[in-house]
Formats: sequence, C-alpha cells, structure tokens
Amino acid sequence: MRRLTSIATAFVASIALGLLMTPPVRAAAPTGTVRLLGQTAWVTQGAEFALRLAVTTKSTDDLELAVTVYPAVGSRSAFDETINDRVRGSAVSVKADPLSDLSADAEGAITVRLPIQDPAQARDPFRIRLRGAGVYPVVVELRGLGGGARVAQFTTHMINLPDAITGPKLATSLILPLAAPPTLQADGARRMTAAWSTSLRAVTATAETYADVPVTLLPQPETVQALALSDRPEDANTVAALVRATATRQILAGPYVRLAEPAFASGFESEEATQRTHGLAVLTSVLGTPPDTGIAVVDDGLDDATVNRLEAAHAVRAIVRERALAPIGLRTTLTQPFQLRGRSGHRLPAALADDGLAIHFNSKTPAILAAHNLLADLAVLYFDSPGVARGVVALPPPGWRASAEFLAPVFEGLRSSPVLAPVDASGLFASVAPATASARRTPLLRDAATPASSATLPATELRRARRDLVELSDLAIGENATVTGLEERVLTGQSADLRARQRSDYLATVDNEIKKQLHGIRVPTNQSITLNDRRARIPVTILRDVAFPVRVIVQLSSDRLQFPAGSTARIDLTRRNTTTMFTVQARASGTFPLEVSLKSPDGKVVLSTGRFTIRSRAGSRVGVYLSVGALCFLIAWWGRHIMQARRARRP
Repeated sequence: MRRLTSIATAFVASIALGLLMTPPVRAAAPTGTVRLLGQTAWVTQGAEFALRLAVTTKSTDDLELAVTVYPAVGSRSAFDETINDRVRGSAVSVKADPLSDLSADAEGAITVRLPIQDPAQARDPFRIRLRGAGVYPVVVELRGLGGGARVAQFTTHMINLPDAITGPKLATSLILPLAAPPTLQADGARRMTAAWSTSLRAVTATAETYADVPVTLLPQPETVQALALSDRPEDANTVAALVRATATRQILAGPYVRLAEPAFASGFESEEATQRTHGLAVLTSVLGTPPDTGIAVVDDGLDDATVNRLEAAHAVRAIVRERALAPIGLRTTLTQPFQLRGRSGHRLPAALADDGLAIHFNSKTPAILAAHNLLADLAVLYFDSPGVARGVVALPPPGWRASAEFLAPVFEGLRSSPVLAPVDASGLFASVAPATASARRTPLLRDAATPASSATLPATELRRARRDLVELSDLAIGENATVTGLEERVLTGQSADLRARQRSDYLATVDNEIKKQLHGIRVPTNQSITLNDRRARIPVTILRDVAFPVRVIVQLSSDRLQFPAGSTARIDLTRRNTTTMFTVQARASGTFPLEVSLKSPDGKVVLSTGRFTIRSRAGSRVGVYLSVGALCFLIAWWGRHIMQARRARRP
C-alpha cells in the first residue's frame, strides 16, 4: 500500500513539474493595415480636419487607431523627412480610440475628425490648438490597445492656413505628359499595353472633368500617334478628349520621342531638328491644330548647346529639370524664372521643374497619399515667403504612370486652394518676375550641369541608317507610308527610354529593313539580246520589289555599241516590272557585254548593276557591198562559162 502511494505521489509530482516547465501559449500578434481614402486638403481656423481611412484586420478587439499631430515643419528638408515617416518633435495632439468603438460607413471606411481651435474664440479642450499657419505632420497608426506595438502606419499632413491671406498666391504650373515607352517596335509593329492605355486615359479624362483648373498638357507625338492608330475604343476616347482640350488647354510641342539632349551635341544636331519637325507634324495631324512651340520642355539632361538648338526650333522659353542644372548657392528653392546660358552668348528664359515635387508622382506611394503629399509640399513652398509673387513647375518624372486616384485629389486641391494659383506654363512666365543675381538687379544666369557620359547615341548605326534612309527617300515619288514608317523607326531608335544596347540593336534592325527595300530595286542579270541590224532598239527591264513608286536613272555602257539617243534615261517605276527602250548601233558583229547601272535620281548612288550579253549579226556597209559585188561577179562568171560551154558543144 505504501508503495502504491509513493508511486502515485511521484506520478502527480512529475505531471506538476511538466506543467511548470511547459511555456505558456502566447496569443498571435495582431495584424492589419490602414490606408488613406481621403482627407481635408486645407484647414482654416476653427474648422475641422477629417481623415477617411480604410482599416483591415482579423480582429478589432485588441487594436486601436491613433492619430498624432506634430509641430509644423520648418523647411523643405524637414518636410522630406516626414514623407519617409521620420517625424521629429513632441506631439501637439494625440487621438486614440479602440478600433471596436469606431463605426464604418456604408463603404466600410472610418472617418476620424480633428476639430481645430480658433484663436479668436474661447479655449475648447476638445479642439486642437495649433501654433500658427503651416504644414503639420499627422501620423496615423494602427497599434495595440493602450499604445501597444505598432501594426501599420503612414504619415500625411494637415495644412493649416493663416487667419487672413494677403498678397499673391504661389503660381503653380502643373505639366502633365501623355507619354508611354516607345510603342513602335523595330519590326514596325506598335504595341501599347492596357495599363499604359488606362494611364493616358486618366490624364485626359481628369483634365476634362476639371476644365476650370489651368494645366499644361505635354503629349509625346509617338504615343499620341499610337493612340490614334489603336483599335481600342478607350484609346479613341483619349484622342477625342485631347482634341477637345486644344480649345481650352495649353498643349506643348516636343520631339517625336523623349531625348537625352546632350547626345545630340556632336554632329547629330540635324537629328534633333528632325525629331522636333516630325513630332510637330504628327501632333498637328492628330489634333487638327498645331501645338505651342514657344515653350520647350527639356525632360532629361542638357548641355550648353541645348539653348542654341532650342532657339533653332523656335522656342522662346524653356522648362528644365532641376537636376540638369549646375547647382548654385540658394538658401531656399528657386521659385522664379531665370536665364539659361547657352553657347556664344545665347540666353533663353527658363523655369525650373522642381525635382522635389516630381518625387510625389512616384507610384510606390499610395496614390491618394502621394497626391496630398504634393499639395503639402506646395504649401511648404508658399509658407517659405508668403505674399511674394513666386511660381513653381510640377513635372512628373519620366516613365510616370498616371491614375485618376492621384490626379483627382490634386486637381481638387488646386481648385480649392486659398494659397495656390494654378496656371499654365505661359501663365507662370507672365505672372512671376525673373530672378535677379545681385543688388544690381542683373538677371540670374544658370548653366547646364556636366552631361552624363551615358547620354550617347550609337553613332555608327545611326549614321548608317540615316544614310540608307535618305537614299530610299530620294527614290520615292512623293510621300508614302513605307518611307514615313521607316523614318519613324529611326527616330524611335534614338529614344532616351531605351537602353544603350537597345538603341544599337534597334537602329541596326531598321537599317537592315531599309537595305532590303533598296535591294528590291534592281536590274535583272544574265539577259541576252540579239541584234539583227546594225541599228536597233533594245529593251531594258527594271524590277521593283517595293510597295511604292520610285524614280531612278538607268545608264548603259559598252565599248562595242553607240547610243544615238543617249545612254541614260530617267524612269518612273510605277509597276513591278518596267521596260524602257534604248536605241543602239553596233560597231561590229560578234558577242560582247552591255553594262547596265541603276542609280539614284541625282546619279550619286548606284543601286544595282547588271550585264547583258549582246549578239550582233549585222556587218558593216562596206562588207555588205563587197559581198553583194562578189556574188554578182560570181553569177556573171558562171553565166558566161555556161554560155561558152554550150557553144562549144554545138555541131
């Protein structure tokens, strides 16, 4: 009995020890997301700042939603830190509510309201007291109850406006490109993805919805051409909206594709001129009216020769990206036009496309949050020097893909802003005085930055393709789709949106196609012609294996032939096989070669050569006379001989 008792005691003890050594089961860490659906763009004294949020989580019991307001940023550099979730300073206000206590609307969104204290009214403990006008970072967190571990967060901004707004607003020029990566391929096909089609449609549709907000449209000709040729109904709608916009919007001209300007400084100036000439022709054809050529947008780098080339393209002003300029010592962002220095004393009025503003177009940030970051950044620029006539240009970075979710809040914010004045590009130059460099009020001069070494063109491939294309173009009778298409493929191969290797391969492929076209115009070889007379007309047939009529020169040469009517003829090849007649005169009988050359209309380029075999059976006149005389003599001699023989046989 005692043994059983001891065994039972040991068993119970071992179970108890096991329970003590087993770690407790921990609850899974809460998970969830929070994102911005909308917010108040501009807050006035005594008003309310509202955030509309989407919160997703498996359980609301152990989470809270916290909204913390921080002191206003004092500079653009401080603002830049906040958009990367680096917020400094002590909280001005914290509002934290259990997620289970917050109700959602019919669309599942939660609205958080932050009333703002009016300094002119009695203190209200339920309102947030802000220290003057400015841009206040607002951190939205989904975290554990009671200030627990953070689950998700983002940072937005509250723009608190002053009591009275006096003086000029900040002139804001929003330039919206309609540009996709090259759709024209080296093989001549056009390919535009549905995503890019949707992006381009978002620009024109939003601009049409907010027709009262001045903006500038920058359509890339190659992209617009692809839309016009597309069989998708949405692309036709985009083109139709763009055509309607010509009546109310400023639409700027540009090169056929996006260019790296420094690449055209050494021997390729004519290529850039062709880019702009053809781009203007394409836009005029699609839109029905020519776009504005007076303002050039330099969308990539530039060099000091860019100014001269832009002037040659009839530009009187330019908009250039900040990174393309040599830095100067300014304490605040340059918000006035300046003089862009070129070569040989050339200068061009220019405005800066702010690189800081371009960051907010980045698709990595949720669209609605990015839109309000852009408005907040513009407000920071206004608060730098409120009441002073200044202006900025917001130009998206290359490759930007637009969305209605981003554009609609931006347009709405510009329309309702008490401190921003939306203007088109021309309006910016007209409303803001140029910057000066010193107390002597001399114009501020800016120089181009040192161009990147990667900004090059495949010189060998481009020169070869251009040479062959010129030869083919000189042959063509009038304009035709084939030559124009090859021209556009050469221009597309210069795009800054292609990598260096792609540009080389692109141009080499196009040049091979041009050579095939040139080789399709030729003289058949191994033809044989027989001359039965000393003077005759011989046929020369030219083959044309291209889809358009061409004009050529045919030239004959032979040591044994004369050409009484000339050895050359200018011929229009309008059929697949074209035969022309040449008058020739043989110097002697026999078999000998006839050389046939096919040349360009100016006679400088030999397209094809052929060799005919001539067999002449006709002798000279002296030979004919001698032969006839000899025959007559023989006939007379035989006749006499026969008569004499007959007389001798008579009895």
